Amino acid sequence: MTKYRNTNNAERLVDAQLAWISFRDRNCKFASERFQGGSIAPMIYSNCIERLTKQRTDELERYFKGMESRDGL
Repeated sequence: MTKYRNTNNAERLVDAQLAWISFRDRNCKFASERFQGGSIAPMIYSNCIERLTKQRTDELERYFKGMESRDGL
């Protein structure tokens, strides 16, 4: 990712990540709201955060691996 730090794409990535974080947090809040007041609500929320973050991490890793292979790195 260091190679792409100084490109216009880096700024777009930051914007996309901020939007994604907002989506993730709101989505997980929605998923846990039906358990609001119950002892399981925080676990539902944190499991959702973990699952979506793992998915996003995998997605970004595939993206950057594709960029590296495309550029012959």
